[in-house]
Amino acid sequence: MAKKIDIPKTIQIENKLFNQSNDPIGNFINDCINITLHKDDRIHMTLLHDTLCDYIGHNKITSFAMNNYFTKKGAPKIKTCGIWVCQGVKFKDINILKNILSSSIIERIK
Repeated sequence: MAKKIDIPKTIQIENKLFNQSNDPIGNFINDCINITLHKDDRIHMTLLHDTLCDYIGHNKITSFAMNNYFTKKGAPKIKTCGIWVCQGVKFKDINILKNILSSSIIERIK
């Protein structure tokens, strides 16, 4: 049986930081979104993507990539009354978001 190598704590921390910095959608969800999986909790896809872009500071993540990420989390994109929404998600408390997002996005979320 092979011996298990103990990874130093500093390397574990560095790996975690690296992974977090390379997962902007995951960080966005952790900071701004509650995944409830409740069918009545919905966010319009355009607002969700615009909020993600505001959060990360650029728009290089496509709506398609964002949609795939949320679908894997159990929150699919659905069409309701002719509008595409992400079902099973809601924004975190507005007071938390005020410290993270721009005022123009906050106004759209309210």
